[in-house]
Amino acid sequence: MNTVHDVLEEIETRIKELQSIEDECRRKRNISGRMNARTKREELERLKNVILGIE
Repeated sequence: MNTVHDVLEEIETRIKELQSIEDECRRKRNISGRMNARTKREELERLKNVILGIE
């Protein structure tokens, strides 16, 4: 069973991965890929904030 800490670590890892993908797509001028990564990253950031009780 995962603890809240484990879940938050996994979310943070995925956010960093998506940020890297977003940056790579920006360099390659891949608008669709960048927006996809950005949307997923923002959703994970909102989920993390909900878990932490921030807004």
